[in-house]
Formats: sequence, C-alpha cells, structure tokens
Amino acid sequence: MTGNTSVFKPGYRRLLKLCGAYVYLLFMLVAVVAFSFTLLRLPETKGRTFDDIAEEFRGADEIPLNKTGFNTFN
Repeated sequence: MTGNTSVFKPGYRRLLKLCGAYVYLLFMLVAVVAFSFTLLRLPETKGRTFDDIAEEFRGADEIPLNKTGFNTFN
C-alpha cells in the first residue's frame, strides 16, 4: 500500500496481535460512538438557512463563541 494508508499498518498490526480477531470490535465501537454523537448532538440542518443554524448555536451553553459570533457573510 502507498499513501496515507500505509501509516496505519503498524498500529493495526499491533492491535491485531493484542486483540486478535476482536480488533474489529474496537473499530465498530468507534463507529457507534461517532454515529451516536452525530445523531444526538448535532442539529438537523435540512431546509434551514445558515443564519437559523448559527442562531441555534448562539443559544447553546456548551459552545463558547467569540464576541463577534458567526460570520454570516453579510
């Protein structure tokens, strides 16, 4: 393999030796966590304008914004 995928080969081989065939469960766990985060924490954006989405983020307590807020290209 060439390119960026060859960077992951040594780490994958170490995980394969450590976990055996169960190494794929680790990859599945990461995929499930990423899917759950996307489903539960990110807002639905279909049919909404950028300003609507930015306004929703401005009201969220968990997301720190700078004083100028979002750049809406106005």
